[in-house]
Amino acid sequence: MVEFDKVRRLYQEHQYGVHDKFVEIMSGRVSAHVSAMKKVNWDAPVKDSQAVNPYMETLVKETLTLHKVLSKFLPEMTISMIMDPVFNSYREQLGKGFQDAEAKTSAGKSRMIHDIEFLQSRMSKLEGSAALSQHLLSIVQNKLVAQEPDKSASFAEAKATPAAQVENSSEETSTEKP
Repeated sequence: MVEFDKVRRLYQEHQYGVHDKFVEIMSGRVSAHVSAMKKVNWDAPVKDSQAVNPYMETLVKETLTLHKVLSKFLPEMTISMIMDPVFNSYREQLGKGFQDAEAKTSAGKSRMIHDIEFLQSRMSKLEGSAALSQHLLSIVQNKLVAQEPDKSASFAEAKATPAAQVENSSEETSTEKP
């Protein structure tokens, strides 16, 4: 009986080691994708405003592939024991990536939101992904972007400025004369 307990304990340790390795691999993958995300110029004009950045497409694909493979061989509880730390790693690393990302325009901020909505729509069936998406959305939605100037208002100001300067200069000259 002692020998059986020893074998069972070794098996469980090995199993936990394999689970930790899955988490470590996915943590490394999200780290690589965050590095790619940092290189994105969020404010640059894009041909297709609905296009998702390649880092997010690949991350979602890798995550879905992992989940699909795990689902074939493991019970739901074990999958949850693996995916929860994976999503926690995503939350931490992607969250920091989005906090550090610079979007100076509302278009840049919209591109970030679009990437997160893609993640949310594709991984919505995975337990734990909803909290991740909501966390990332709240980070991006709380980002402040520079106020984009209203072109019609600036045009009106430009037209009004010379007239105002003429009036001010004529007032100054009239007050100088006794």
